[in-house]
Amino acid sequence: MAVNPKVSEPQVAPIITLPEDPAPLPPVVGCASGKTPFPGGSGTASDPYLICTAAQLSEIRTRCDKNFILGADIDLGGVVNSFAPLCSLATPFSGSLDGDGRKISGFNYSSAGTDQVGLFKSIDGGTVRDLTLQ
Repeated sequence: MAVNPKVSEPQVAPIITLPEDPAPLPPVVGCASGKTPFPGGSGTASDPYLICTAAQLSEIRTRCDKNFILGADIDLGGVVNSFAPLCSLATPFSGSLDGDGRKISGFNYSSAGTDQVGLFKSIDGGTVRDLTLQ
């Protein structure tokens, strides 16, 4: 039997495992600027507003048609109804929120008799991506 030197051994793909809860990403440098209401950005698709705190996240409700990116993980504290859903049925979220691999934790909202409960009250044409809610 002849061996063909051009045929290589079968390749085995490496196995990659990720930790259950990876370490949080460090905040973006611009988060420490102290500017208000946002530490960076202009709200456009190419230059989204930078969000680093719960107060800045809350500002989305006044700019439901703009674009945002998280610059840090945000903890909303877990207190029931301490953070109302963003935007409204009359003014739904139509911009974009890029979580940039970060998380918003502690969102806890309850409202009897309504179906529109979540981080956003209503989204129409907007996008939310790369975001973890805990």
